[in-house]
Amino acid sequence: MGSIANVIAAANRIIDNIIKYLAYLAAALLVFIAFAITCDVLLRYTFNYPLKWVFEATEYSLLIMTFLAATWVLKIDIYLHTYRHFFALYSIVEEGLQLLFPSNSVSVNIAL
Repeated sequence: MGSIANVIAAANRIIDNIIKYLAYLAAALLVFIAFAITCDVLLRYTFNYPLKWVFEATEYSLLIMTFLAATWVLKIDIYLHTYRHFFALYSIVEEGLQLLFPSNSVSVNIAL
């Protein structure tokens, strides 16, 4: 029974390392996108020589980056926390607007 637990623990460590390195690759793609767009803008407006491949490369990089980082985001559960923080901020803004505009004078609704 202990050997199965060791195998599962080793597999979890391997999967965690794979997820970590895929997130690093996604971050590297984001740096590449920023660098490529900066170079393209500088070359386009200073030397009138745009890089033709930058637009397509950034499109594909954004798509690939999303899939590479998706497992990491699910692993650290950041999406749900961001969702909770958004609605906490929404309720604070709504309360502030209700204080500024009382319900008997003006009706304030926030549309999402």
